[in-house]
Amino acid sequence: MKIYETIMIDIKNIQGDTILSVPITEECVHVEELMKSDYVELSWNSDQNEEIPVGAYIILDGEKYSLLDPYNPKQKNEVEFQYKPQLVHSTGFYVLAGWEPECNTRITR
Repeated sequence: MKIYETIMIDIKNIQGDTILSVPITEECVHVEELMKSDYVELSWNSDQNEEIPVGAYIILDGEKYSLLDPYNPKQKNEVEFQYKPQLVHSTGFYVLAGWEPECNTRITR
């Protein structure tokens, strides 16, 4: 598990336009488990209740991590919403779907 200390990260829509710039907090994590999962979980609080659309993505260390479902924050109290979206690397799509690509390699001499 990696914890990132970058100040802000941009969340972009599927057209590539920045829809949110969010702080990287101590609760943000990047989870990489071989053949299990590869995702980034962001975490921040806001006074705005904004849905993040499916397909929204971030670029982290040159890799793209995408939101597979629309995300709505949870209301923390009367004036604050807590965001904890998980954005999945494209290799994680197969794992979440329960599908493993076939390996059709033939060894010839």
